Amino acid sequence: MTPSDGIVSRWMKGSVDRALQMQPRRTSKVRDEYLYAAPSARELVAEVAEAGRRLVEGGLAPRTAGAIAVRRNETSATRTAPGADLASLDNRMLESVRIDDDDPVVNALQHDAAAILCWPPALSALEAPLEPVPSLADRLPEITNQLGSARIVSNDDGSWLVLAPTVTQAIEWIEVAEHAARMQTRRRP
Repeated sequence: MTPSDGIVSRWMKGSVDRALQMQPRRTSKVRDEYLYAAPSARELVAEVAEAGRRLVEGGLAPRTAGAIAVRRNETSATRTAPGADLASLDNRMLESVRIDDDDPVVNALQHDAAAILCWPPALSALEAPLEPVPSLADRLPEITNQLGSARIVSNDDGSWLVLAPTVTQAIEWIEVAEHAARMQTRRRP
């Protein structure tokens, strides 16, 4: 980083702050684009983009209907903008929100660090609660050690909320649960 990078960064931040005072609604989007374009946010953007791509490719969420949120600190979170294309996320499709937001995905971050809203078809098709397939049940301790802990909650609208310590763990858990649900529905008479 050269000294001029610091000057440019301060100048850009000052310009965005002044613009925010003049036009609050429009400049919130500009501020978020600047925030998530920073080198320090690249890892977060890449992790969220990868999770979005996996959701769409795995058939776990429609391109523009799912949501991904990550807690940044005790009061704020980063989430995908409503209507964002999950298959091709970038820094412009993320927004900063307060954790006490009305959005259930963001509100769930009060207790967990990452949340994903999705519509896994096999899980939704199960009438009975998910029971592990015997071969998968034998491997659950191994899978739990590899993936960590997560909670998968069904909502009244047919969507599912996955809560986990990281976005990567959340996407891995919903993929495992969807796979187990597919196996369960295949074994039904």
